[in-house]
Amino acid sequence: MCIRDSPKSLTIVNVINTGSNPEGLSKYKDFLYIANVDSNTVTVYNLKKKKIEGKIPVGFAPRRIITSGNRIYVSNFKSNSISILIPGHFSPYREIKVGEEPLPLAICFKRKWLYVGNRKSKNVTVIDLTTEKPIYQIPLGGKPFSLLYTFVVTFLVF
Repeated sequence: MCIRDSPKSLTIVNVINTGSNPEGLSKYKDFLYIANVDSNTVTVYNLKKKKIEGKIPVGFAPRRIITSGNRIYVSNFKSNSISILIPGHFSPYREIKVGEEPLPLAICFKRKWLYVGNRKSKNVTVIDLTTEKPIYQIPLGGKPFSLLYTFVVTFLVF
C-alpha cells in the first residue's frame, strides 16, 4: 500500500494498492514507479488517471528507484544488480551487475554517472549512464545507507 499525503493538511488523500512491501518510489512525468520488495516488481501508477497501469518484473528485492532522462534505475538488493526500465515498456530493458546488496542510488547529471551503494560489499559502484557499464568501485569503511550528490558525492554509512 502506498499512501500520499496532502502537504497542507497531512491527511490521506489517496491509497494505492501496490505489490507486496512497497519501499522505493520515483516520479517520471505523470507516472509513479513503486518498488515492491517482496513481489520483485515495480508498480507503474498513472497519476492523472489515478490507476495502476501495470507491474514490471525486476530482480529480487527491489528497494530503491531513481530517474534520469528517459531511464528508471532500480536497485535489486538480493540480485546484486540494477534493473534499467524504459517508461512505457513493461519489461526491464537491461540488468547491470554491481556489488553485494545494492541499496542507495544517486545521480551526477553533469557527468551522467549513477552511484550505487553496496551494503554488504561496503563500496560504491559508479556506472557510466552513456555506456550503461560500471566504471569504478569506491571502497568505503562501512555499509552505505544513503547517497547524496551535490558537487561532491556524500556517503552516509552505518
